[in-house]
Amino acid sequence: MKTIKIIIAILGCLSAPSMIVAQTYSLTASYLNVDAGSDGILNLIAKETGDPSYGDDLEEGSGLSIEFGTAPIDGISLGLEYIHFGTEASVSGNASAQNAIDLSDFFDETFQVGATEFKEEYTTHTFMFNVAYDIEIGDKLAAYLGAGAGFTRINQELSVSNPGLNGSIGDSDTVFAYQFKAGLRYALSEAWSVQSGVRFLDYDDFEFSYEGVKVSGDSDATAFEFGLSYAY
Repeated sequence: MKTIKIIIAILGCLSAPSMIVAQTYSLTASYLNVDAGSDGILNLIAKETGDPSYGDDLEEGSGLSIEFGTAPIDGISLGLEYIHFGTEASVSGNASAQNAIDLSDFFDETFQVGATEFKEEYTTHTFMFNVAYDIEIGDKLAAYLGAGAGFTRINQELSVSNPGLNGSIGDSDTVFAYQFKAGLRYALSEAWSVQSGVRFLDYDDFEFSYEGVKVSGDSDATAFEFGLSYAY
């Protein structure tokens, strides 16, 4: 009988927290509009050849965030988040004889005079552990401040089009990443809410290798987010 009571007591201790925890989770999906910056291969080409026309800024990209989190306790919540976005940059023009020589020396490949295009594409897969603090503004409105740390897998691909050379090369690297974010959240009901905010992501130095050509540097991104949350 004593053993049975102990088992019942243990099950009671396990079931009670599980009932509480079952009501303290949230799942948030957000659309991201990303403005990224990176020391990519186009900027390296511009630096090594002395021709600034090869350098180009990355275009704005789109992405998504999915975060599984706990409900705030004393305003503080924890979360695990997956972030993905892509962006690209491209330059094109007619390569002169000197351009062809410079590019051939840089890539150790044969470039020819004529129409030339470079396209640089980035994709990222980031995993973060987040801590957030909620500040109640009204019955349905709250502000949130958050920070996170984790790692990201950065994939980079360069496509080349030239009368003497066509093709693409790519590489990837995994680096440390962190972020800060802030925004507003509005409750539509007890379970559903919408949110909008901004976040800053920074990545540790990456390194890519393209058949002997090494590209290293850092990258960062600013993203505006629009999300929908479900609490259960």
